[in-house]
Amino acid sequence: MNSGASLDEIGLKYATDKASNFHDFLNLYERVLATRRLEPVNIIEIGVYDGASVKMWREYFPNGRVVGVDINPAAATFADDGIQIEISDQSNMECLLSICRKYGPFDLIIDDGSHIWDHQILTLQQLFPWLNLGGIYILEDIDTSYGAYEADYRGLSDISAAQYLKNICDYMVGDRVLNLKGSKDPFIRAYASRIEYITFARRTSIIKRR
Repeated sequence: MNSGASLDEIGLKYATDKASNFHDFLNLYERVLATRRLEPVNIIEIGVYDGASVKMWREYFPNGRVVGVDINPAAATFADDGIQIEISDQSNMECLLSICRKYGPFDLIIDDGSHIWDHQILTLQQLFPWLNLGGIYILEDIDTSYGAYEADYRGLSDISAAQYLKNICDYMVGDRVLNLKGSKDPFIRAYASRIEYITFARRTSIIKRR
């Protein structure tokens, strides 16, 4: 299955919007993920849509397993060798945690779900603990944190997903000067010191666990 093609080439093959003809995420992702290509990487992606992305990940990581989660029951048709599909609403945290208990822990987590602020933040808070040390968490489409998107994607949150990541960065960069215990956010207190880096790029972000 491993053709040696780049992640972007595979993404173009399956017509995922992550590829260079649309969002152009994949060249960046490959720089982070390439060294693990032949490992038995365990992946979960929130948001299956037309199945393009889960197929791409399965081909890029030939020894890996991909778990796709989507609210639409029709997504179940994309289950295949090495691809498991679970039907769940992203906002149903108990259901997501049940899926994590069934398949986790994970080496790669991708949130390409609803893009609603509180869904993005809660998913990070609940799923990041299921990420293995050295694992990667990708939070996509955080441009919904800005401008004209705010009205449609604010949801129940008073803070955008992008701003939440920036708040985590403050405690990472400030470190002992800021004192993690001073944060009112339990996730930041527990996990800011366990993040190696957060990379922001056009419309997306990458978080590495240490």
